[in-house]
Amino acid sequence: MASRTVTVLTVHGRRQTVKVEPNMTILEILETVCRKYNFPHDEYDLLHHNKVLDLSTMFRFAGIPNNALLEMAKAKQARTEDDVIVQLQLEDGSRSENGTFKPSQSLLDVLVALCPVRAVAEAHPVLVYMRREVYWEQLGTTTLKSLGLTRGRAALRLLQRRAEEPKVQANVSAPLPQAVRREEPAKPAATVPLSETVPVAASTVPDEEPQAPPPPPTHLVEKESKVIVAEAEESSTSVAEPLPDTTASEQRPVDAPRPEALITILGEREAILYHASTAERYQTDVADSFFELTVPEMMQLYKQLQDRVKAFEDAPLLTGELRELERNQQLLSNMNRYRQAVIRVQFPDRHVLQGVFQVHETVGHVVEFVRGFLADAKQSFYLYTTPPKVVLDQPTVSLIDAGCFPQVLLHFSLDSPTPSDSTIDPAGFCLKPELLGRLSNATGAAVLAGRAKRNVASTSSDSRQESTSASHPIELVSSSQDTAAAGPSNRIPNRNFRQSSSTPTQSTNEREAKILKFLKK
Repeated sequence: MASRTVTVLTVHGRRQTVKVEPNMTILEILETVCRKYNFPHDEYDLLHHNKVLDLSTMFRFAGIPNNALLEMAKAKQARTEDDVIVQLQLEDGSRSENGTFKPSQSLLDVLVALCPVRAVAEAHPVLVYMRREVYWEQLGTTTLKSLGLTRGRAALRLLQRRAEEPKVQANVSAPLPQAVRREEPAKPAATVPLSETVPVAASTVPDEEPQAPPPPPTHLVEKESKVIVAEAEESSTSVAEPLPDTTASEQRPVDAPRPEALITILGEREAILYHASTAERYQTDVADSFFELTVPEMMQLYKQLQDRVKAFEDAPLLTGELRELERNQQLLSNMNRYRQAVIRVQFPDRHVLQGVFQVHETVGHVVEFVRGFLADAKQSFYLYTTPPKVVLDQPTVSLIDAGCFPQVLLHFSLDSPTPSDSTIDPAGFCLKPELLGRLSNATGAAVLAGRAKRNVASTSSDSRQESTSASHPIELVSSSQDTAAAGPSNRIPNRNFRQSSSTPTQSTNEREAKILKFLKK
């Protein structure tokens, strides 16, 4: 990648070229120039197109192009350094208390003052500010002023990561491996006289075209009249013989084999533990023409949008009771389809604990389930969902009301981490140490989740068959009664006839009673 540079025009007419980096602040550029010519950097500003630049802004966000010309001008008043209020944001979303620091203080001082538990080399702390990552080895030499923080407030993100580890992100597709093409052995080069290759090329010319007169005979040296056979074969096959078609398997990339399912049951509820890094995503290369919409597709999308707008406009006004009834009906249909909930709890070190729960169970059952796998069972913690962050702090709430049905990913966080908890294991592993030798993988977790759903589907299908077989005689009796009732004296009512309001109210009460009866079971 080409290096980025800017040219600074000093107050005495000199031009100084400075190499810059994306994470370099405008203040560092000014200090570099002032240090070379012994100028006090507090008394000068940098201008770009007669606009004063913010010295605390990084080069990547300043909007300055490469090889730009910056002018050095006298500031209206000398800059003074004020105290900076800093706050740390942890990986679980919680924030530390505010701290006041001088711009000349290092980031290590900030970490020791705000989070002394993580201020150890074994914890591998990383402070992130404006996409600039500062690792443990650089915390002592990096000051707030070098980040552009000379006044105001700032929030730094605290992570735990080794410098040599790659940046791992969740739900990111892994690139497919490139196809390896087999190289055919080169044919031995042979030499033939030039006169032998002329009839081959001449024979490929159609008979309809007039043949050109033969060239006059020339006497050539034998060494100059010899050519490589490979060139003659290429020229002849390009005209007479078609090239062999390459198979589709050679053109398409070879798919990497999917990992086998590794399942290790840890206890009841089909509990398994795996690391989130074992979840791989595969990405298929799609041509750019796939994303270009045709005229019929555009018309279809436009029609769909018109239908949605019309549905919103023509939708009747629903009361609170009707909305609650629709919600209960949706819950009832989901419960008929899924009788079990798959709960996954992710810890700060990206280990995921999975268990299977019944519909009628509550959040307290999930908390006790997680507590059974902790190294310290008396440790205070809480579970939450994100985004947005919603803490599940009511243990009596059912999984349906908490939004944990039929499948959910919860996050684990400690209420108040103590220094002893983090010094025992700086990596943040809160589970029992013996569980590390009984890990499963993400494929096995998906197999268990699908197995639970299949068992529920088979059970529900059997119950439907029994209910339909038992309801056939009742339907026959009711149909006969309807047939007998429909006579000349009992006229069939018109379908447009509006019934009384008492009928929907009775049906609504019956549905609510059925739903409540099902929930109690």
